[in-house]
Amino acid sequence: NNSLVCWGLEHYGNETQKNKYLTPLAQGKKEGQLYVGAFLLSEPEAGSDATHQHTSAIDHGDHYVLNGVKNWITNGSTASVYLVMAQTDANKGSKGINAFIVEKNWPGVSVGVKENKMGIRGSDTHAISFSDVKVPKENRIGADGFGFSFAMKTLNGGRIGIAAQALGIASGAYELALASTMVDVILNHDLDLIHAHYAIPHASAAYTAKQIVKQKTGRLVPVITTLHGTDITLVGRDKTYEPVVTFSINESDAITAVSENLKQETLKHFEIRKEIEVIHNFVDLKRFNKKPSTAFKKVVAAHDEKIVVHASNFRIIKRIDHVMEIFKNIHAATPSKLLMVGDGPERPIAEDLARQFGIESDVRFLGKQEQMEDILAVSDLFLLPSEYESFGLVALEAMASSVAVISSNAGGLAEINIDGMTGYTADVGDVATMSNRAIELLKDDAQLKSFKHNALEQAKLFDIHHIIPIYENLYRRFCRTGDC
Repeated sequence: NNSLVCWGLEHYGNETQKNKYLTPLAQGKKEGQLYVGAFLLSEPEAGSDATHQHTSAIDHGDHYVLNGVKNWITNGSTASVYLVMAQTDANKGSKGINAFIVEKNWPGVSVGVKENKMGIRGSDTHAISFSDVKVPKENRIGADGFGFSFAMKTLNGGRIGIAAQALGIASGAYELALASTMVDVILNHDLDLIHAHYAIPHASAAYTAKQIVKQKTGRLVPVITTLHGTDITLVGRDKTYEPVVTFSINESDAITAVSENLKQETLKHFEIRKEIEVIHNFVDLKRFNKKPSTAFKKVVAAHDEKIVVHASNFRIIKRIDHVMEIFKNIHAATPSKLLMVGDGPERPIAEDLARQFGIESDVRFLGKQEQMEDILAVSDLFLLPSEYESFGLVALEAMASSVAVISSNAGGLAEINIDGMTGYTADVGDVATMSNRAIELLKDDAQLKSFKHNALEQAKLFDIHHIIPIYENLYRRFCRTGDC
């Protein structure tokens, strides 16, 4: 009703059609009764190839006469209004197809039996038949011959809905399989506790596993949930997920968050009844604090240019366009190279900006890299102007490699990148300040050396050997013997 019928009418219906049909369809009711629509394209002989329509609409002056059968129609019997694709001139092929608004209660319209499907059984699916149905000329959508184009444009939106259904089914299947696997591991390996990372799906699956184990053995296995950010800041704010996120967190025996900011965000958006303990993410200092390769550095910066690096999944939230703008300004002020590590939807935009700015010869897109420590070891400055970071682990890894950081002050970044000491922070979107600070650092070798030293010292506070014992002490509070 929404993605195909309402969307199609909103974008391509005329004002009369919108007033008569779209308003009640959007409301889902008319005169107090259910009022929804259905989209009729598929036929027994025209499924994947929708250009071979056998349903015909013959022009009779002030109306069309509609004949044919449409199959596998969602909302087939529930709908009051159908959007029907029909052939008006077979000689024109797809250009001879039109779209019509047809009311179910018109003479000649009949609904077949409900399809007995294997899945999505809640969908009301039927065949719809038309026998000499008179359709007023004013019920044609768009110009003559627009029907096939209308159907394809409308289906683009509908396909998003189908993808969402598939994702939802897969997500549900994954969570059930995850809970079942947790039960198997708990029983076969006699686990003392479960440490679930992310509220959904892991903490919710852990709760299910906990209840199954209780029923089987009478033992309640403690669940510790660590919040990392995505589950709270993105998924958690969707109202449809809020109840299960809140429940999963509150049913945990202990809750931790990777930053103070994330803790406050969680308390702000959810009714949490338990204490949230902040245990920061950690970094393996031994891995990242390594000697730079002179040969590799010469390959990247043959003339001793400053090396700037950015690493991420190249999503919009990472503000990749701002990375490129900042480096454009740096490049204009001092000889420099930019290494872009990672991949994602914003990469083509970044590549295009590099060409537009005329800096493409000094920007290298390296894709996903396993050995980040080798890249960071030869770098001078790390850029992370993100819209939000619950912690900013990649910035911490850079600092562990003695790399100064220019970042936004969003989320938990300010908890690791200390402004004026390990680098600089600025408000999200403040490209000018980030650019000026970066140029200032890169032009002052003494200050850059000091900031690099400070970055490493700050990273030491988050070394794996400091953070892991905190988790181990937390585990001991819930182990059966007190020393698991």
